[in-house]
Amino acid sequence: MLHLNFSPFPTLHTERLALRQVSLNDFDEIFYLRTNEAENKYIYRPQPKTKEVVAQFIEKITNSLVYNESITWGITLKGVNKIIGTIVFWNIEPDQHLAEIGYTLAVAHQNRGIMSEAMAAVIDYGSSVMNLKTITAYTHKDNKTSIKLLKKHGFIRDIELEKIKIVGEEPKTNTIYRLAIG
Repeated sequence: MLHLNFSPFPTLHTERLALRQVSLNDFDEIFYLRTNEAENKYIYRPQPKTKEVVAQFIEKITNSLVYNESITWGITLKGVNKIIGTIVFWNIEPDQHLAEIGYTLAVAHQNRGIMSEAMAAVIDYGSSVMNLKTITAYTHKDNKTSIKLLKKHGFIRDIELEKIKIVGEEPKTNTIYRLAIG
């Protein structure tokens, strides 16, 4: 079983990025990422209607971190504190050594290898620190960029898991990818 402890917050550094804790100071960037149509084209969730909903989302991220239920990193370019995306381990199943990875990146920063760099750092953290054995990712079947990213990092499509996990409207849109570690 996993024994998670996200305190102190594990800031991660790569060649070009700093992955840091999200706070209310990031409200404008998170609001943009959660409400902009281009950023949410392939995401199956209702868009926040008010700023209060986004503030509650940031509070939820913080509480989930405090209770070691999930960990969300804000993606920033080194030397620039402004968040341009997020990457998260959530839906953690400690007894299975499994977590789901989720990510979003502002369109203006896509196709530059930024998310690939962030994902490599987070996968390494999941493997070496969290002791994860499996990482899953849900992505829209038409999101070719996301699918390419997952495949680049060794994820393979898990059709059997899709039959078990995807319900409601999702079978029409989502696919599940899985990365076995170790």
